[in-house]
Amino acid sequence: MRIITDKNQHSIRIDKFLMNKLQNISRNQIQKFLKYGNIYVNNQIIKKNYKIKPFDSIECKFFSSIKNVLELEQKNLHEKIMNNMNIIFYEDKDIIIVNKPSNMVVHPGCGNEKNTLIHYMIQHHPYLSRLDRFGLIHRLDKNTTGLLVFAKNIDTQKFLKKQFQLKIIRRKYIALVWGDLKNEKGHIKGFIGRNPKNRKKMMVFPDNKEMKKNKKYSVTHYKVLERFKDLYLTCVSCELETGRTHQIRAHFKHLGNPIFGDEDYGGRKIFMKKRYKKKYIKFFDDCLNLLKRQALHAISLHLIHPKYGKCFFSCPIPNDFDYVIQQCQQFLLQ
Repeated sequence: MRIITDKNQHSIRIDKFLMNKLQNISRNQIQKFLKYGNIYVNNQIIKKNYKIKPFDSIECKFFSSIKNVLELEQKNLHEKIMNNMNIIFYEDKDIIIVNKPSNMVVHPGCGNEKNTLIHYMIQHHPYLSRLDRFGLIHRLDKNTTGLLVFAKNIDTQKFLKKQFQLKIIRRKYIALVWGDLKNEKGHIKGFIGRNPKNRKKMMVFPDNKEMKKNKKYSVTHYKVLERFKDLYLTCVSCELETGRTHQIRAHFKHLGNPIFGDEDYGGRKIFMKKRYKKKYIKFFDDCLNLLKRQALHAISLHLIHPKYGKCFFSCPIPNDFDYVIQQCQQFLLQ
């Protein structure tokens, strides 16, 4: 895309100029393109604070930027996953609801530069490349399954982001946790931050000024759905009041009830610390060999659609998670 400014063009920062000229692209996204050197003026790469002049020739290479940053794969991207699961759960002119499978990173990052959900979405919906964060409104962990939402245009993205800020969007999860929770329902609260011993993990810090410094306050509401007392397991529903990294996983770890199968937060081999009979240990091994991840699923979304008003989306529990629940129920009947 090339733009030639006219002879009466007044001096203005190039990011602001392009934001007013182009549709469906944010100023933040334009600044990223400037940072990666994909916007030229008079055939030269310029700084983000460059001010345009009359008769400037501005060339924008947006899609080459996306290819450079995300290293899009052109053939067979996630075809195996797409043949087995319907990732696009719902779509209209404003939003896309995705049912994310396990073992799939949402956003490119250190160690995950390829084969992410964003790669798939950009390949099949190229216009998302012009949106801030590619239209993504919120994330899920690599091995957490379930629903998340993309916006398809700037107005919808702003509308949905505002709902998150005002806590209008409601997200519910199903989890299988270790232990027999004392209360039928409750709240887990605390300041979450990076674990100083392992920066890839999160933890809840003590409630004092020094320890909670630079940490984010978090709240998870939970309700018991089913108890498997003899197995030392409980199935719960969770609703997020805040959306911190690994929030549910870190909260139940803090409560002393890590999520079943969650290797990072102590939920994969907890039965080894308990005095279970051999048949119990074999049962857990069989379930963990099948599940291979944390038993956590984002089951529903409540949001206000920009055109249709209040909307509710719900998807079934994946087969591996559902099978473990069924096996727990059958095991206790033996």
